[in-house]
Amino acid sequence: MNIYKKVFDGKNIGEILYDEPMKNHTTFKIGGSCDVMIFPKNEEQIINVLQLIKHNDFAYRIIGNGSNLLVSDDGLREVVIKLHDNFNEMRIEGDILTAKSGALLSTVSKLAINNSYAGFEAVSGIPGDIGGAITMNAGAYGTEMKDIVHRVKVIDTDLNVKYFNCDEMDFSYRHSRVQDEKLVVLEVELLLKKGDQQEILNNFHDYTERRTS
Repeated sequence: MNIYKKVFDGKNIGEILYDEPMKNHTTFKIGGSCDVMIFPKNEEQIINVLQLIKHNDFAYRIIGNGSNLLVSDDGLREVVIKLHDNFNEMRIEGDILTAKSGALLSTVSKLAINNSYAGFEAVSGIPGDIGGAITMNAGAYGTEMKDIVHRVKVIDTDLNVKYFNCDEMDFSYRHSRVQDEKLVVLEVELLLKKGDQQEILNNFHDYTERRTS
């Protein structure tokens, strides 16, 4: 543990928790402690912590909301980078809704609905955040993330920031190039369409009822 403190303490990487119980960060509320959990608040801090991890050859993983994540009671002997409430800003410009990777799908859906944008209703009930949804090309009721993604901003293993258009993401069933190339999703741009707000709400409630049943 001392080696982690020596590497991370005092660095511009966000909040740091040592020996942090994973049960506090999974929806199933299970899991032993990880060696270190780090909560970067911006792109610079994410790159900084990845640089330190790479330089010291630490094992690590990225998590978001911890939805449906099963962690052993033995815990994780690695660095866990959490991108959730600390990295969840959203905005709309024209027909593009941009969300940081830690934004919950349900929260993104509310922003879209409140601004009368259609296209996100079918996937809005999937638990988890948009970074995870992009990673596995999440989908429901005939709609997958690939159907509404415009562009994805990532960090590659060489710590370069890149943008990939939808057709460059290698989306397939529950798969994307994020998995193959161990990319870190920073931000997602969704291409939505203006619609009738009441009709969008009706569709949203219909999908919600179907999912609940």
